[in-house]
Amino acid sequence: MPKATQTASAPENYPSQKTLVRYSEILQGENKEGLISLLEAELSNLAELEDQVRKSGPVARDYVFLTQCKTDGVTYARLVTQKTSTSKQKVRGLGRPGSERHRDWERRIQRRESLDEIWTRVDLIRNLLGRMEGKAIAIPQEPEPEPWQQQA
Repeated sequence: MPKATQTASAPENYPSQKTLVRYSEILQGENKEGLISLLEAELSNLAELEDQVRKSGPVARDYVFLTQCKTDGVTYARLVTQKTSTSKQKVRGLGRPGSERHRDWERRIQRRESLDEIWTRVDLIRNLLGRMEGKAIAIPQEPEPEPWQQQA
């Protein structure tokens, strides 16, 4: 039986080929204002995307993750909360993998990861805009040695 072939498609929020060509034209023409306006538009799109993610349901905190354990040959899903690497873990049972509670927490964690990706992109764009606006970059210098540390 032949395998079904899947065609890969770009995610909904991925720029179209036409937009990518426009980015390329702006970069080649060194049109700084046009690029700044595109980056600001992308920031606006990311803000809308963040609102959509937040409206879709609750978001898991950073220190929450899912695990599975096997007891007497039966697999159970667990929600683990650990605020720091040295703190004790709090474990809450979610029933069998695929249960409603388990799927709910999977969606919450997926929303958290989506927001993390959005924030990473926002930081990247803000850094690019800062560079384009000509903000000075601080270069760390070697500290001057203290007088008692200088060799005689």
